[in-house]
Amino acid sequence: MTMSRLEARAATERRVRAAAAELFLERGTATAVRDIAQRAGVSVGSVMAVGDKNALLVRVVDDLIGAAHGDPGRSNECLGDPVEAAVALVRPFLRVFFANEELARAYAAILVSGSHSSDLFDALRLRLLEEFTSRLGLGHATAAALYFAYVGVLFASGTHRELDAQRIERELRDVFSAIIGQGEGTA
Repeated sequence: MTMSRLEARAATERRVRAAAAELFLERGTATAVRDIAQRAGVSVGSVMAVGDKNALLVRVVDDLIGAAHGDPGRSNECLGDPVEAAVALVRPFLRVFFANEELARAYAAILVSGSHSSDLFDALRLRLLEEFTSRLGLGHATAAALYFAYVGVLFASGTHRELDAQRIERELRDVFSAIIGQGEGTA
């Protein structure tokens, strides 16, 4: 049985995305479109039909983030303490961020540049807003403030040469505590 063009295109896209994921995780941003084409067994044009290097990097990191965030009901950590619960809700992304700092920085730079967008990043924003409101009992404005503080802390942390997961979690706790109204943190 022969594949339809649509099936062949989908199979090529899967190979390209799998090759891109392997290479970005192995080599980081030194990965070239030519490398992806070679690994996937397709032409450079076929890779470019799926996406340029930046688009593929965004998709790879989106997949990592999506897998880390998993099921919306994934965490029941610290539900008694809203600050700790808020930190627990963003912790899966922090783990992805620190697992491969180079890719995380490149991902952020691509999104900030506006050259590519991430549907997953937007979906996660909506999911976190929902979780902040429903699981923590916060109003929409407070949930939005938590989300923007979270993104701000991450992006600001990305400007440091050495990233420190514990420092970032402390900063998040302090900012979340101030937003939720439990006073100033202890930074």
